[in-house]
Amino acid sequence: MGLALRTIGQLASHGLDGMTWLPGVDLQEKGKKPLEADLAAFCGRIGRGHCGREPILVLGECKSYGPFKKRDVDRMATLAAIFPGSTIAFCTLRTELTSEEITRIALLAKKGREIWRGDMWHNPVLVLTGTELFDFDGPPICWKGKQFPVYLQKMLLVRDIYELCDITQQLHLNMVPHATWQAQEFEKQKNRRAKKREQNP
Repeated sequence: MGLALRTIGQLASHGLDGMTWLPGVDLQEKGKKPLEADLAAFCGRIGRGHCGREPILVLGECKSYGPFKKRDVDRMATLAAIFPGSTIAFCTLRTELTSEEITRIALLAKKGREIWRGDMWHNPVLVLTGTELFDFDGPPICWKGKQFPVYLQKMLLVRDIYELCDITQQLHLNMVPHATWQAQEFEKQKNRRAKKREQNP
């Protein structure tokens, strides 16, 4: 958990001073059972014109070397629905996820890419592995020299939490970049509207 907090905190204006966090919190919706998050953190939004805006809530599920099971992902999906706009983090000391983990988490990440309010994603999903967590400097320095796309190895910095989520989804969940996904979704909507007009002239 400490490694995850350090990596997330590196995006804040003054490292960990730019983040308020709690370990092992129980979050409860009125009339329902409490749900546990291994960590909860409020991070200031910086970069790309976000300075001065409301902080982002990060809710995390942390593992050492064990797998993220279906119940873990389901619980985080429920928390995402309760807290729209929050970032859902999956943190593990392993350097790779299993195919089952990728499938489960990618479904949540795809839903989380939808726009919730303004320019905010509904629930950006962040995936941090041992590659990011064990490197003292964190992203993007931790990607240099690894078998990752050249553009990552040349990056000088990660500008905000959304960019970090987008990149880690590409690296660890085999997802296309957010901009590509957004264009694909727009094209799908366009085709659906055209088909509807054809059926109802």
